[in-house]
Formats: sequence, structure tokens, C-alpha cells
Amino acid sequence: MALGARVMGSTHARGVVDVVVVVDSVEAYAWAVSQWTLDGFFPVLIDDGTLVARENIARFVRGFGPAEVWRVGAPKDFVWPKEAKERARVMGEISVGAKRASEKTAAGLAAVYGDAEMLGVVVTSANDPAWTAGLALAAAHDQQLVVVDEAVASPRDVGAQWTFAQAVGLQKAVLAGAMKQGDKSPWHVRLMADTGMTLALNTPMRTVVNEGELAKLRMPAALNAKAGEPLATTDVLSRGVGGAVFSAEPFCFVAQVPGSSAAAAYRAMSAVFVGPWARSAWVFDAYPAEKPFAAYDGRKAAGVLKERLGFEVNEVNKATERRLSDWRVMTRTALNAGLVLVNASGRPSTIDLDGALADAVDVPMVRVPAAAHVIHSFSAQNVENAWTIAGRFLSHGVYAYVGSVHEPYLGAFVPTPIVAERLGLGCVFASAARVDDLPAWRITMVGDALLTINTGTREKGVVGGRRLKMTGELEALLKANAAGGGESVNAALAAALKEKNVVRITGLLIELGRDADAVRLAAAAVRDGSAKFDGELAGRLVLAAQRVGDMEAMCALWEKAKAYAAEKRVEDVVDAVWQGLLPLRTKMSEGQLTILKESLRPAVLVRDAGELAGIIAAKEGGAGGRAAALGFLSGLRSRPEMADAGLRAKLEELIKSYSGR
Repeated sequence: MALGARVMGSTHARGVVDVVVVVDSVEAYAWAVSQWTLDGFFPVLIDDGTLVARENIARFVRGFGPAEVWRVGAPKDFVWPKEAKERARVMGEISVGAKRASEKTAAGLAAVYGDAEMLGVVVTSANDPAWTAGLALAAAHDQQLVVVDEAVASPRDVGAQWTFAQAVGLQKAVLAGAMKQGDKSPWHVRLMADTGMTLALNTPMRTVVNEGELAKLRMPAALNAKAGEPLATTDVLSRGVGGAVFSAEPFCFVAQVPGSSAAAAYRAMSAVFVGPWARSAWVFDAYPAEKPFAAYDGRKAAGVLKERLGFEVNEVNKATERRLSDWRVMTRTALNAGLVLVNASGRPSTIDLDGALADAVDVPMVRVPAAAHVIHSFSAQNVENAWTIAGRFLSHGVYAYVGSVHEPYLGAFVPTPIVAERLGLGCVFASAARVDDLPAWRITMVGDALLTINTGTREKGVVGGRRLKMTGELEALLKANAAGGGESVNAALAAALKEKNVVRITGLLIELGRDADAVRLAAAAVRDGSAKFDGELAGRLVLAAQRVGDMEAMCALWEKAKAYAAEKRVEDVVDAVWQGLLPLRTKMSEGQLTILKESLRPAVLVRDAGELAGIIAAKEGGAGGRAAALGFLSGLRSRPEMADAGLRAKLEELIKSYSGR
């Protein structure tokens, strides 16, 4: 609570400029962040040309609600060094420069921080794409930025496993790096548990210990830890010092921000500028009511969020509503929730919902940046794999995720109602999700270690702290380096409206978070043939239509998007169509059913085929329905995927269930 209060106090002490700056390169990103001061800072996001990055930018805009959005590049005179050591030096200068402040702001921050100079450290490597998160978080939170050598921050593989020695090596490098910057005593000794460490690295999120090391960890026998089985790297790094005997008491709270430069920037900016002001939640509890699951009751958690904290809880299932069909109805449109709480069980890519399995493709979209606490075995085994539960949540726009890297057992998770209570008390997410008095174990956190939720205020319908208008100096800098002729995206929209350029108007509306307007305009243009949309824009319009629940428009726009989605392997667009249409079941039109037939997903092909076969059989009924389903399934035998013997065997089993043989 003390740490969370200091984090939010420092956030409120500085002003938030009411603008979102979108840049076209990492060089421009570094320059934009270099304009931050304690008197005013602003979110900076990277458009790397991918649909995922552009969707995250629009998602952020919807959550942040800025007065203006600007697209800019780096000034010609801004030098971003090619050598890693020089980039590390410049990052340090930018981070320190972000502490520039007026006397009033400096005094306010001094009152917040008290005797402690910093809130901990952010660790990154100059060659790791996730440095973008490291720079932003260190500058935003006044944390110490430690840039470690590439040799310590390798391998760059989130899904791999570190040895215990490698994890300790990083820990030692962090402590040494902090000492070099002039600390009189190690930061972990001075601040103890009242601090955080965020790894802005794509290093392994699992650490494996051997027999000798296991004895040092003093694992409780009840947890049955075994040599060779992984622990969460973030939890390992939060216990003990430099390989000493681990204790149950952490010396700091540790989280990790992996990803591309664009994704890492989005995750960091969401934690700083959107997360603290979350006021909406989605809760799904797939657990039975009896012990020991009763302690994790999602309804109680929802009650805490609604009654004590003033949250709007979008969906809360009752004890009888924990089936796959309930999940699908609740996720038919994107979740308008800043906080997601899920209680379930399963494997890395499946969720068991009352005996039926949901798949990673069933993970909901989110309309605004969201933080998720997911009680579920193995879900965070590889968070960069979009075919896992955590991976899909993150690819769909979740910026912070608490989950397990291996089988954790239920007691490793804080009961969901207590998580809600702790967040309401202002605890940082990393502490709200940690069970007290347990040694290092298997629960990890993706995101900012200092993420604090529900301690902010709303101003004029938008989220954020003290909103400031742009200074003339900042506006001049943005204009001088703006893409598109020195104008903001808002100004570009005004110009496009005058020109009646429907395609451009539609794209700009999505960029500014105006989904309903974009979908309405695009659907009308498709119907009357007045505009032609390219594949990417059509794909983004499909996603927008699913978010606003306009399935008719979504289907019309799908015809323009399907070739693009297949060629570019953009799973999110296909997921949106399936999530929007599948809950209709037998109420689906023939045209809608045809869309799903044409968009079977290779990774879950037989499962998708089984869903459609059931719908086909039920729509016609009787022997005719079974024959129609059998014909559909038999036609899949010629697909290239059926060269896989295992997949072909599953299809034949499905065919057999309809043939009666």
C-alpha cells in the first residue's frame, strides 16, 4: 500500500499533457520521450506498420481519450547512436532529463517520495527491442535505469528456460549497475520491499533449478517442487540476493515487459497513462462453489469492485453460468473492461469450462487496454506464443497479465476477492497478486512492476491525472516533425471530411477511437459501392464492427478482408468473425455460416469443423441434417492440412460420429 501510494502520488504530482504522440521509428520514440519533464509528460506509441501495432494504438486512444493525436518523426538533428554502449548512455540521459521540473512540481514530488530517492529499478539491454518500455517506465516513475550487457540478457527467448545461475547472473549485474550510478548503498537494502524492479527484456520467463540449488530455496514440502521443473523468473529474482538462501519475504516486486519495440511501448504506456484509472471490469469464474474453490468466488470479487470501488462490472457469471456457451455469449463483442479476472483450469492453450474446452482462439478481444489476473495452470508458459492463453490475451490488447509458467496448484494464487480488495487499497498489482510468506514459485507478472489500479480520478469524461494543454513549444515541435504536412490526426480528419474521402475518413475515425462512426460509414460505402477498401483497412473495420456489435456490417466488410487475413495470417481478424458469429448457433444465416466455413482456422481446424457440423445438423434436423453435416466434413479430407496423420485421424473420428459407423 505504501509503495502504491508513492507511485500514484508521484503520478498525480506531475501533469499529463492531453495528447497522444504516434511515432514511426524507435529513433522518433526516443526523441519524443526526451521531451518529457516532471511538469508534463505524454504517451508515445510506435506504429511499426503492423496491424497489431495500429490496433494497439487505437485501443490506447479509446482508453486514454486525448484531445489530440499527432503522428511525428524524429527531427533531422536528433542523433540515435548505432553503438549499443552509446545508446545506453543516451537512454540514461533521457531518463535523467525527464526529471526536469519547476520548483512547485519538484516540491510536490519531494513530499511524495519522502526520504527514498527512487521507487526501484528498470532493467533493459540496448539491443533488446523491449528497451522502449524500459526507457518509458524509468522516466515516468523516476526509477533507476540499469542497462545490462547483452551477454547477461541472453538468450532473447521469452519461451525458453534459464538456469538458476543465469538468473542470479542478471541479478548481480543489476545490483552492480545500480551501484555504479552512485548509490551509497544497494537500492534493495535501502528500500526493502517498498520498491519494484521491471525487466524490460525478452529473456526467459522460466528458471529451472537443480537438486543442490533446490535445497537452498527451502521449498515447502506441500508444494512438491522438483529439480528440473520451472519457477517464474520474476519470482526468483525477487527473493534473496546474489544466490543467497531464498526466504519467503521478497526484497522487491518484480515484473517483466517483453515484446517488440512497439508492443513493449504500448504495455508501458498503458500501465502509466491508462491502467491507474481503470473503472470497469470483467469477471468470469469457472470454479464450483465448494471448498477450496469457494475462497476464489468471482461474485465476491465483483461485489468488492462494484460496491466498494465504484467499478462497472461488465459481466459476472452466476454459479450455474460457467459453460463454454456462456463464455462465448459474454465475449461476442470486445470487452470494455480495464481489469479482467478469470478463475479456470486447463493447459497452456485450453480452458476447461464445465467439461468443455475453450481454446486460445476463444480468448476475448479488449476494447481498451486491460490488466488481467488469470488463475489457470500453465497459461503463461510462453507469453509470446499467440496460441497460448496468455499469448492470446496479450495479442488481443491486454498490457499486464498475472498467470502461471507451470502447474502452480491453487494455493499459489491469491484468492480473487482478495486481489480485488488489495487493488482497491492501492497496492501495486505485483503485490496484490502475490501470496504472502511463500518462497519463489510459479506465478509471474507481465507488465510494469509498479502498476497501480483504481486510485485516480476522472476529468471531463476521460481518464488520467491532471490534464494539461500542450505548451506552445511542444506544439511547435510536433508540427515541425509531423507526418502529413504538419497537422494532427484530428486536423487530417477535418480535411478528409471536406474532401469527402470516405476511405481516408474511415481510417482516421478508427485511429481516433470512433469505431461506431467508422463502421456506419464503411458499411454504407460497401452497400452502395462508393468506396473501395484495401485489405488491411477492411480487416480493421471487421475488428471495429465486432467491438460495436454490428454483425451485419462485420459480415459485409469480411468479404473485403478475408484475402488479406489469410495472406498475412492475421489471426485477430478471423477470431473476431468467429467470436461474433458462433454464439448465434442455429440463428446464423446461410451467408454467415458460409463465412465461417470459408475461414476455418488451421490450428484448430477439426474443432472449428465440429462446431459448424453441429450447427449444420441442428439447422436442418433429423437424417437430412446429419447428411448435410457429413457432406461438409467429408469435403475437408482434401485440405492440405489433412496430410498430418494426427489431424486426419481426428477428422475421421468426427466424420464417424455423423455417419453412424
